[in-house]
Amino acid sequence: MVRLSCPPVMAGTYLAPILPGYLALHPKVRLELNTTDREVNLIEEGFDIALRARPQIADSSGLVARPLGMLPSVRSLIDYLSIYLPASIQEHSVDA
Repeated sequence: MVRLSCPPVMAGTYLAPILPGYLALHPKVRLELNTTDREVNLIEEGFDIALRARPQIADSSGLVARPLGMLPSVRSLIDYLSIYLPASIQEHSVDA
């Protein structure tokens, strides 16, 4: 299970149109999408990925931040996930 947090506008505008196709191509990936404008604490709240539309994160101690591109090109996210996520998911047993 991959837990992803992002703002509702980003989810509705950019992720909703492309995630079904991504998940269809990668059926072992299980995604929990949490939409909130609140800045989540990835470690304390158990999120794997948080998407934010800002140039940098305030407190990045122990976290890795990667720019995915400038809006409206969130397509970079799908390219990134298709490279890195399936390999990591395949290392774990995932129930259907």
